[in-house]
Amino acid sequence: MSNKTFFISDTHFGDKGQLLLQKRPFKDTEEMDEALISNWNNKVSRWDDVWIIGDMISHAKHSFPHYLRQLNGQKHLIVGNHDYHLVKDKKALSYFVSVDDYKVINLDDKKIVLNHYPLAEWNGYYRGVYHIYGHIHRYDTPAARYMLTLDKAFNADCFINGFKPVTFEELIANKENFKQSLENKNLEE
Repeated sequence: MSNKTFFISDTHFGDKGQLLLQKRPFKDTEEMDEALISNWNNKVSRWDDVWIIGDMISHAKHSFPHYLRQLNGQKHLIVGNHDYHLVKDKKALSYFVSVDDYKVINLDDKKIVLNHYPLAEWNGYYRGVYHIYGHIHRYDTPAARYMLTLDKAFNADCFINGFKPVTFEELIANKENFKQSLENKNLEE
């Protein structure tokens, strides 16, 4: 059995502020954390690669290892703006295969730039290279609208992707679904 590759960003485990700000469909952070962990482990096996595109755990009452030890997969962190405490915790870092600010990976026949922040252009932009990012949640902002126009850029935000890690193919489908939901919302207004 070959391992799979998954992507996710902005889980914000334990963060009540994000729960409220994003209007996540959970009654509290405990329910949110349990759902995120369950969704993750129902999809990811021990040997699958999971690229976490930033903002994994923030303002949580539990330790970083509390979350990390419960999650399946070979975890790779692309550092986000809410990961500054996480990357200073040596015990937490031991749960990651790699930790980078910016990373270029090869997946099947695709080259992909990983960065927490959405980039307007990235290395290889004009040569068919893809970009997976986070940071932009479900808000209808100018940056979010612009990123939706880029065919090879995909948002790994957990809210957009059903609160679970997703494959590259699922990122493509979820982006199209998200674009359609925004278009439908605009038609209703």
